Amino acid sequence: GTGTAAQTGGVLARFRAAIEGAAPEAQQCLLILQLPTAAFVATEALTLRRDIVFSQALPALVTVFLCSVRSCVRDPLFVQQLYDIGYLVHFESLLSTSGNETYMLEDFRSAVIEVEQVVFLLCTDDSYNDFDFDLTADPCLPSRYKLCVKVYLSKELFAASKARPDQEIRVVPVLFSQGVNEMQTIANNLGDVAIQNVINDSSFARLSRYADMFLKFLADHGGHVHLAGDIARLVQDLAKALEGRRAKNVDL
Repeated sequence: GTGTAAQTGGVLARFRAAIEGAAPEAQQCLLILQLPTAAFVATEALTLRRDIVFSQALPALVTVFLCSVRSCVRDPLFVQQLYDIGYLVHFESLLSTSGNETYMLEDFRSAVIEVEQVVFLLCTDDSYNDFDFDLTADPCLPSRYKLCVKVYLSKELFAASKARPDQEIRVVPVLFSQGVNEMQTIANNLGDVAIQNVINDSSFARLSRYADMFLKFLADHGGHVHLAGDIARLVQDLAKALEGRRAKNVDL
């Protein structure tokens, strides 16, 4: 009777203690088992997000490149510049660094970084009209954003431009960000503007390097050397605007 009940109660108490002691370890084991699935889901979501923003930046890049080529392709010096120092493309953002706009700005930055992997190739083919283009990708490459955009020219334009059929043109993208709306006022007073400063500083460093290469290119080829002073002055003005760190730097 009483002894059996007490003995049974003791066994149950020890069993309950053993269960409670093993529960944390069991939970940790389950968490470890779930990690690969969670990591896969997170990776898939991140890849999808990057694909979406890249697909929005790519048409803008191709459009502005085609406009540049259409306007300047008969200038061999311009085409030489493309091959020697790359194609500079400027993106601008007026997103604030407040709330969800911060994530949109980070997406924008990611897209600009990815378009650097895109290259252009000027070529000629009788089956295409002037400035037709197509995109090719090598599925064996490690990056899904490594694309080659072939821009077709007539034989006459191709010869006039002195284009090189087998040499790719790299892209040099820069992004400058300046929030100017009321949400940026809130971010300036209560939030964080670090991401905006990081974007602008890194883009200015890249733009400065490109400007140096462009000035050297002009000196080497004797073209438009009178622009050197203007370009240097513009770069200095931009540097001063960035150094000011004003809350809303509309001079940028």
